[in-house]
Amino acid sequence: MGADALNRRLLRWLYRTLSRELRHVDKHLISEAVAQSFLDCWRRPDRFKPGRGMPLDYCLLYEAARRVSHLVQRQFRSTGDVHLPQDPELVAC
Repeated sequence: MGADALNRRLLRWLYRTLSRELRHVDKHLISEAVAQSFLDCWRRPDRFKPGRGMPLDYCLLYEAARRVSHLVQRQFRSTGDVHLPQDPELVAC
């Protein structure tokens, strides 16, 4: 498997994992956070320290989750509202 295929696979895993865990967050914010985290790691690979004991995929997942949080906070500060997709289970309550 080539580097491009591995990168695509990692990006899909990051997006799916965050989308599943943060299902009430706008998917565009998740996508933006994943892309920013991946690009930051690509541009500054020296920031990843394998000796710390955390695999690269989980390091990226942590960074992307942190970025989602920042993007949601920024959206709230600028609009006073956060667009959350409607969950049919919550609406029925």
